[in-house]
Order: sequence, then structure tokens, then C-alpha cells
Amino acid sequence: GTGSGYYMYVDGSTEGLVAGSAAMISSPVFDRGDEICAQVWFYMRGEAVGEFNIYQTQPGQENTLKWTRKGGEDSRWETTMFPLDQVEQYQLKFQAIVTTPGANHIAFDDVQVLNADCSISGACTFANTYCSSTNSLADTADWLQQPNY
Repeated sequence: GTGSGYYMYVDGSTEGLVAGSAAMISSPVFDRGDEICAQVWFYMRGEAVGEFNIYQTQPGQENTLKWTRKGGEDSRWETTMFPLDQVEQYQLKFQAIVTTPGANHIAFDDVQVLNADCSISGACTFANTYCSSTNSLADTADWLQQPNY
């Protein structure tokens, strides 16, 4: 990420987590624009850290998996880009699934939706806010906000 501001993370050592514990956080609903791709910075620390999934969904519809990563081979910040479906309204949903509770983390930061020439048309750095995102109450783990160091 940018190295400043805040990021969102799931702490695998949180008391009460068991294998399969999941956390989902949803962006606000976006109206269709010229955006055709999304970029997200992510970090997965720990050998059996789990799974990080990113979905795109339309209000009232099923989630569409856009990107996934299992394991945390490198334990460093990385970036990914994926195409967005061209729909009237959509949300991005970020899900962490804990494989083995312990000293591991799944984190994400600096979410951007990009138009064809890749100029930034929207961004979320989680600086002092959840960026109107909603932490799901229907799961068994939570996303936490953490300052970048």
C-alpha cells in the first residue's frame, strides 16, 4: 500500500476463532461509471493463514467471486487487479477465512476502482474511517482497522 493511513485486517489470533471462521466487509453501493477494473493491496502473513476472497455483487444478487488467494507464502504487501462487471450498481465484498487460528493476519488496503486509462476515480485508504463499508454481523470473525507503520 501507500505506507501511510490505515488498513483493514483480520487477526487470526483473536480469541474464539476456529478453523473456518470468516469475516466479510462490504463497500458502499457504487453506481455504474467508467470503471472497468479494481486494484487492491493485500497482505497475508502465516503459513496456514487461510483464504482472502474479493467479490462483486449487485444489490439483491448472489456474490460473484472476482479474485481469491490462499496461503501467505511471501508475508509482504502485494497488489492485485481484476475486471469489474459492467452493471448499474455494485458493491465490492472482502472476505477472510481463517484456516488455522494463530499468529497470522489477512489485511487489505488502498482499494481503487479504475477507468480504461487507469486514472483514479475512487479510492479508499481506511484513514480514520471504514469508507462507508459495513462489517458483516452474520459471520464469526471481524475486520479490524490498523494504522500503517
